[in-house]
Amino acid sequence: MLNEIEFVHPKTGCPLERHEDSWCIAQTDERVAEIRDGVIDFVADSAYTASFGFQWHQTKAVRTRDTQLMQGHTTEMNLRTGFDSMDLAGKRCLEVGAGLGDDTAYMLDLGVGEYHAVDLSESIYRAAELINDPRVRFVRADVNALPYQPESFDVVLCHRMMMHTPHPAATLARAARMVKPGGTLFVHSYHKSKYFNASAKYKYRPVTTRLPRRILWTLIAAPAPIWRGLTVLPSKVFGQRGAEFARRWSPWVVQAAHTVPNADLRTLLAYETQITFDSLTPKYDLPMFADDFETLIESMGFEIVHRERRPWFPLWATAIKRQAQTGVNIVAAENEEVCV
Repeated sequence: MLNEIEFVHPKTGCPLERHEDSWCIAQTDERVAEIRDGVIDFVADSAYTASFGFQWHQTKAVRTRDTQLMQGHTTEMNLRTGFDSMDLAGKRCLEVGAGLGDDTAYMLDLGVGEYHAVDLSESIYRAAELINDPRVRFVRADVNALPYQPESFDVVLCHRMMMHTPHPAATLARAARMVKPGGTLFVHSYHKSKYFNASAKYKYRPVTTRLPRRILWTLIAAPAPIWRGLTVLPSKVFGQRGAEFARRWSPWVVQAAHTVPNADLRTLLAYETQITFDSLTPKYDLPMFADDFETLIESMGFEIVHRERRPWFPLWATAIKRQAQTGVNIVAAENEEVCV
């Protein structure tokens, strides 16, 4: 039996207690979250996250169900986080933006202890179907209203999600305040650089974010072999110059070979369809400058021990919290009620 982290009211911090199918305020029995299909749900539907769930019902080609894709994902995560060189055994972890649980599966393989996988979209329900591990609690919650006391976790992971929120800096700050002194934070962001600003998706997103999702999915998925063929053709003919042309003009997202080792074409097409849809549909796509990204992390009392900031890569950083949270750059909760 885990010595579990207690949930609190996301706005007031009041302690919650579990009833049969819900979590309620201990003093009043007011229901705050319902338990459904293995997920503790703290939120109502959110319009801006709707795209992050649609495709999960369209394809089963997800990394958590494919050994080869997970092998590539493990290689990529080791490169980004450096967690494979750390001792995370038994650590209490929070993942903000868990999606389908790809990173959840990676972290569980590292031997972590109690694990809270949190996402605002309905994809968290699919993650709960795919991953069966007693260490994990699947939680549907907003990063702006996390149901935990600050400094509750040894490790906090925020990968591939903060740029899809209305205020990425505030998202980073709210995730970071959950880290204990001496704990570890990993964060990732799209990079606001000349290289990434030229990506094809930014040419098409003004249209694709307004299209009905089912229509866009059909436009991407039905001719997937054609999309992929046209995207890789320039590099075959013109080498690196052709590849750069495709990156600037083709909406199709070709995955690097090390992330999809030995994947068969059918799996590859299904996976890249999913990734392409992801790149074209989120309401928010807000990269950060490298200096702003690192300054924000350090201003919250962290020392960066592993980083990536080259212009042709996304931004990521692993950092250790060296002092108690000071509240710098953290947006105050709108609801300032107190427990009675």
